[in-house]
Amino acid sequence: MPMAPVEETQPQKATRRHGGGFRNRGSSPFDTRDFMINRDSVETTNRGFFSRKKVTNFSPELLEGEWRRGGEHEEYMSDGSGLYWDTDEDVRRDEAKIFTWTLDSNRLTFTYDIELGGKTMRQYYVTYVDGETLVYKDAHGDSYVWDKVPSKFNDRPTARTL
Repeated sequence: MPMAPVEETQPQKATRRHGGGFRNRGSSPFDTRDFMINRDSVETTNRGFFSRKKVTNFSPELLEGEWRRGGEHEEYMSDGSGLYWDTDEDVRRDEAKIFTWTLDSNRLTFTYDIELGGKTMRQYYVTYVDGETLVYKDAHGDSYVWDKVPSKFNDRPTARTL
């Protein structure tokens, strides 16, 4: 039985695109081989390489206020105390668990009092925080994304605005 001729293929040549990245010629528009390099830092994602300078020293003032993730709420006070409650489990703010918190560089530590006596500590690593979003990870790599709850007092006049 005669065999079909084998087609020889040439390796695809990389061509330069706008934005400084490269793309393989003839590839689909959904190809994930695009990359860019920044000399500050490079991280790998499913889209190839992208640059992002990692911040490892966050200001504790950025955490102050109330944050929400689904029905869970965390509130951080400037004195290092905090409250945790979960409205999905019918827990109101006045029934919240009290904790203390510290932020050292990017390490966020919670200390809770246990009802039977003693304390328990939880440690997380903040990866991102701004005025609207807080993201931290635990030791297992699980991420927790929180949204800032707007303050009820933002619209009230202060002594400075009067």
